[in-house]
Amino acid sequence: MPNKIADEIDEKMDEVIMYLKKIDRRDKVRMWGGLFRGIITIIPTLIFIWSMWYFYENGDDILRKVSTIAAEQATAITQQHGGDLLEKLMGAPDGTVKNTEGVPEVIKLLFPGSGGE
Repeated sequence: MPNKIADEIDEKMDEVIMYLKKIDRRDKVRMWGGLFRGIITIIPTLIFIWSMWYFYENGDDILRKVSTIAAEQATAITQQHGGDLLEKLMGAPDGTVKNTEGVPEVIKLLFPGSGGE
């Protein structure tokens, strides 16, 4: 009888040890997963910090380039489309308007003699 009880205890202890080994393996996998997840989380943070530092150091140059490009594009658009409107508003040298088609009504009211009467 005592051998039977000792065998049952040994079996239960072996089963407990088996479960502890499974838990240990699972914890190791979770640890590595947490490490990779942490690294993946840190990378965007480092990129953000680097970009803030870069903009702090070179912000004046960046803004100067952006404003220069914007001014050049605005000038190009104004030269392409503004000349037609200016020609319509200015009209002929005697003050008459050659073509009022496409001139907004507000401009006709603001500039008498531009074809609005």
